[in-house]
Amino acid sequence: MKRLRDQMTSLSRLRYLAWRAAPFGTSLKATLLNRQRLILRSAPADDLEIAYEVFVTEVYRSPRVIAPRSVHRIVDVGANVGYTVLYWAEHFPGAHIEAFEPHPEHLNLLAQNVHLNNLEQRVTVRPVAAGVHTESAYLVDAGSSSRVISQNRPGVIPIQTIDFFEAIGTAPIDLLKLDCEGSEYSLLMDNRFKRLKVKTLIVEWDATPAHPHADDEITVRLRDLGRSLYFGDGGKTPHGIRVGIIWAYTEPGFNGMD
Repeated sequence: MKRLRDQMTSLSRLRYLAWRAAPFGTSLKATLLNRQRLILRSAPADDLEIAYEVFVTEVYRSPRVIAPRSVHRIVDVGANVGYTVLYWAEHFPGAHIEAFEPHPEHLNLLAQNVHLNNLEQRVTVRPVAAGVHTESAYLVDAGSSSRVISQNRPGVIPIQTIDFFEAIGTAPIDLLKLDCEGSEYSLLMDNRFKRLKVKTLIVEWDATPAHPHADDEITVRLRDLGRSLYFGDGGKTPHGIRVGIIWAYTEPGFNGMD
């Protein structure tokens, strides 16, 4: 079985093994075999699990072949600490990446990972949550499972939600990833979504209490928009919420608009 350490240089692998055996700090800088650098935090942060998914199992590798030179604009909603940004930057070297992430700690690490890899000219970081309205909101702090709510309550983090459709404009998007812990539902169901020119869409759906059949509803929505779908493996979050991934492709000759 492949392991995260197998993706690292020899020196980083040794430092990683020592850090895992007896952590000498809350974080570690590691260099991958492709020379990308990333920051890993120890538990309770779930960086190790996310890095494994992104760099080892390559959960975001498209089921369809995508020519690297055909990708010029990537929008990453729910960029977390930036591992997906690094993954996109490596696989699509000609692309500019717009990363949406509202969590303050994740934002700090995202910025560091971008800086470590000299990607400032290729990555635009938007320190907001993507929504259907521009308004103040709150973030339930649960690591990579943090979700946006509208009500203030003890322990939440004040954030800003931006109107996603106004923010990204009308320019074509070659690859759009939505991993925003339930907020993807309102974005996909908004009437403006069908006007977006998105070649490849990756949706991590969450069957939340508000939308327990989100996977079925999102599937119907995307098929109604004429997309060809591929379904990734599903599972459950630590909070028992069903999750899964859907890849949606716009066929040649179809512009995604009515």
